[in-house]
Amino acid sequence: PWTEVGIGLRRIQNRLKEMGSPFDKPIFVLSFLPFVTLPALRITARGLIDVKDRRIVPLFPG
Repeated sequence: PWTEVGIGLRRIQNRLKEMGSPFDKPIFVLSFLPFVTLPALRITARGLIDVKDRRIVPLFPG
């Protein structure tokens, strides 16, 4: 049911805020990353891709 979806979404958003997200609704930021109109980065099944340099970008540099 939609009420359960709403509760789950609020839990995710609250947890992301606790982890330091500066965004009001951080879950929606993720929906923009696979967007084809973004020129620099793209999320794929292989990970985060730097489109300009055609390379996989590590999520945790080290």
